[in-house]
Amino acid sequence: MSEREKNPGEPEAIRCRCKKIVAQKNKEEIIIKCRFCKRRVVISVREINGISYTD
Repeated sequence: MSEREKNPGEPEAIRCRCKKIVAQKNKEEIIIKCRFCKRRVVISVREINGISYTD
């Protein structure tokens, strides 16, 4: 069962390869939380097609 199926109203975690949460997403938003001031940056999008990692 995915994280989304457990809590359908909650955003889904986007994790780094090291398993730390770096952001959250839902259907039309990407949410990034500042590590320093704890504010959230909300990026509105029409569709999230995929997530890729770069080293």
